[in-house]
Amino acid sequence: MPGVTAGVYTGSLDAGTEVSSTYEGRHVTVLETEIIHPYIADGFVNKGDPVVLCDAGVPTTYGHAVGVAFSSATAATEYIAIDTEGIWNLTVYAEDDNGNAAIEIGDPLYIRAGDLPGAADADGTGDAEISKIVDPATQVPFGYALGSIVAGGSGVIAVKVHWDPSEHWLQDNELMYFGDARDMSIEWNGTNLEILPVADDTGSILIGNGTLNINSFQIFGMTANDYVLYDTSVGLLTLVNTALGADARGTRQIGTVATPAMTDGYGVWEQELNVTGIATGLIAAGSSWINFGAGSTIGPYTFIHTEGIWDGGATLTIAYISWAKYTCMLASDPAHNSLWELNFDGANSGIDSMFNVNNAALSLGYVAGSVSTVIGSIPIFHTAGGALRGWIAVYDAEFA
Repeated sequence: MPGVTAGVYTGSLDAGTEVSSTYEGRHVTVLETEIIHPYIADGFVNKGDPVVLCDAGVPTTYGHAVGVAFSSATAATEYIAIDTEGIWNLTVYAEDDNGNAAIEIGDPLYIRAGDLPGAADADGTGDAEISKIVDPATQVPFGYALGSIVAGGSGVIAVKVHWDPSEHWLQDNELMYFGDARDMSIEWNGTNLEILPVADDTGSILIGNGTLNINSFQIFGMTANDYVLYDTSVGLLTLVNTALGADARGTRQIGTVATPAMTDGYGVWEQELNVTGIATGLIAAGSSWINFGAGSTIGPYTFIHTEGIWDGGATLTIAYISWAKYTCMLASDPAHNSLWELNFDGANSGIDSMFNVNNAALSLGYVAGSVSTVIGSIPIFHTAGGALRGWIAVYDAEFA
């Protein structure tokens, strides 16, 4: 089956026959409808116009073939010779993707070919303006500046025209390799951006190297107000979710262990703070707050933490289960040592009870009956590190 004809190059000739024109193919000849060029009133290319080759009748479908037109056209059916190399005096705009930017000698230049397929310009051709804008959605490599222009200006300078053999737009399933043995690759497969090593446990991904580092690393969510930010200047990792759903999670950690045998003091998820100097203020390894806004209405249950253990049928006959374990290993005796420090402020913050339980017998081991013999007591609180103020009596047997 013969290939599709482009310009004067028919796709039905014998394989192996030469079709190159002047200077071993430097000059190509195509239809006026097969080039994107600067837009003017009559809609046709002019001599000296910078151009990009495209599919006839589909100006938003183009590749990396660029050049300069040798002649003007007066009809869409005319053939136009294109020089794909050489040095040409062309109008260049001193802009890049961030706005105005000076053109310097040797800068790579790009020609505007149009928008993505299906989103053409109003004139349907693209502007074919030359600048330093590199956005692959609209730009094609064109050549190199042999002159300079001040930022925001435009003017005619000499331009070395050259097809760029390397793409700056990797399309679906197109791999970019790194390493002598293609050790690592990056690919957009149409759904995911995959970074894959050639074999398991190969290499690492580093952002900075511990000596030369970026200031921060930030990943945005659905809005600019939702993001993950690691600020390397202060070593702070921040996760911000500004619009959580009514039953949403801000973070989630899930782990599975088949045969746990953890060392005392270790946990699946750990926080560890090492103090190496003289403390001049409070020390806290963790902090959790719920902030009530002035316009909020709070429901019947609010917890700083909600935690629990669920049993799906495990063997518990030798289990010792506790809500938490607090290990205190001090080399010297502190001024005061307590399980909790309670800081209740204001007339409305008074506590009503120590526990709010669903079942006193199950939750607290409560047993009704008369008292037995008191054998001792346990201090329950002191005020701001002062004298002990309350005691819980301890009895020698269960209630009768």
